Amino acid sequence: LSRLFQTKDPLLAKMLRNLSQHDGPVKMRFAEYVSDLAALTRKTENPDLLVELLGLLANMTMTDIPFSQILVDYDMVAFLHKHLAQGASEDDIILEVVIFIGTCVLDPKCAPIFADNHLVQVLYDLMADKQEDDEIV
Repeated sequence: LSRLFQTKDPLLAKMLRNLSQHDGPVKMRFAEYVSDLAALTRKTENPDLLVELLGLLANMTMTDIPFSQILVDYDMVAFLHKHLAQGASEDDIILEVVIFIGTCVLDPKCAPIFADNHLVQVLYDLMADKQEDDEIV
């Protein structure tokens, strides 16, 4: 992961994302870097890297990760809103944002954050808009 933070290489991020899909000790090693991954996700302008970083974060399904704190510390709600706005992002990014939101709600403290920021309505509108797209819906 330290090499990813240095190089910001989308292919390296893809490999790490694939590794993070497997439950067990390998996935647990990613947990300590969730904050750093969130910070890089907020900074990157590269859409290929963004897809992989969101996928990596979405794979962090361990229940002890404080996603509510990450949402606040890195202003991720505004970031999510930005990428869910109609026409603002490619479908690959939108899909990963939706999956990441699903992972975040494993932390019960995220529900009020999402509700207070009208993200539920944005997701509802997205589902209505993308109802023909089987990958999103």
